[in-house]
Amino acid sequence: MKVNSIAFIYDHRYYVNKSDVYSSGPMAAEAWKRYLEVADNLVVMGTLIEEPDTEQIKNLSKSDLPDVEFKSFEYISSLKAFLKNLFFINKKLEKELRKVSAIAARVPGEMPYNAIRISKKHKKPYWVEVVGCPWDAYWNHGSVLGRFIAPFAYLRQKWAVRNADYAVYVTEKFLQKRYPTKGKSIHATNAIIPDMNETALLNKQDLLSKADNKSTCIIGLIGSFNVRYKGHEEIIKALSKVKKDLPPFEIRMVGPGNADWVKKLAIEYNVSEQVKIIGKLKSGAEILNFLDQLHLYVHPSRQEGLPRSVIEAMSRACPVLGATTGGIPELLSSKALHQTGDYNTLSHQLKSFLNSPELLRDQSIRNFKRAKDYQYFKLNDRRKAFFQSIIANVKE
Repeated sequence: MKVNSIAFIYDHRYYVNKSDVYSSGPMAAEAWKRYLEVADNLVVMGTLIEEPDTEQIKNLSKSDLPDVEFKSFEYISSLKAFLKNLFFINKKLEKELRKVSAIAARVPGEMPYNAIRISKKHKKPYWVEVVGCPWDAYWNHGSVLGRFIAPFAYLRQKWAVRNADYAVYVTEKFLQKRYPTKGKSIHATNAIIPDMNETALLNKQDLLSKADNKSTCIIGLIGSFNVRYKGHEEIIKALSKVKKDLPPFEIRMVGPGNADWVKKLAIEYNVSEQVKIIGKLKSGAEILNFLDQLHLYVHPSRQEGLPRSVIEAMSRACPVLGATTGGIPELLSSKALHQTGDYNTLSHQLKSFLNSPELLRDQSIRNFKRAKDYQYFKLNDRRKAFFQSIIANVKE
């Protein structure tokens, strides 16, 4: 069964170059196919930004498809902009949502919260997609204002999810416990992991087997430089503490944004020669190629739902060290976890892992097996059946 149209609402920016629409990996064209399996048309609501410079979009992914229409709304980046534009945004949002058959609201986000309210008002079928924790995001933002906003953002999402008839969580337990729903729910990550090939495991095992005290160990981290809670500070401090106890190493950091603050931190902690800023890479082949070069992936983030980059790293058989943030403990073994923000324990783990090729190989095998649970074909059948149960009673 298919309905005429579904609206997807998320506070996200898309970039327009000529007639093409581009986005970061999570909102690439591939992500829309799950909705088009149950609807003839998809209306994506976010913020469209004109970007005439092709250099600026070269590491973004195409986001448009023939049956996908984009509707642009003002991006709310400050309290002043929120108060100034709220009435006009809500008026336009209500007008657009009345045209569609069903609504997918991805939270957290101000526009999705308003879409939920409008859906209830007009008795439109809708579901929430719970992908993150606003408490963690604001509390770890690094500002006094962020910590002030955190409890209000937490309660806003708590209400939205609790009162939803349907919810899709990206985690198996974490977000369900923090933001429970009275409605029906499933868990399905948004990461798109294609059918996994054993060659990735064999190649990684070969790479790890050749590691010794003379060769350079490559560590990787993926996370935006625009925020300060993605683990850059923790890994730099941890590496600085055990620098003399490690084999030769370098850490390659991938992500969008201005990395000047990370470079300054690396100088302060005497690891500037080992820190390599790669910048943004395109999702798909570029990211996978980056992961295939690593001896170890690290994710000491202070805010997460279920991190796509960790699952992708595991799917390429990378050993991984991560914080006990969000849904990360659902993915990794206990010996690979440290308490959020605890760079001292992380430093000990780095010393233990990077000086033990056998431990690296064992974790590589373990992670590759675990990642198989997140392959797209396994999750998509569950998600499609759930979507169809929601739209079953839609009257066009």
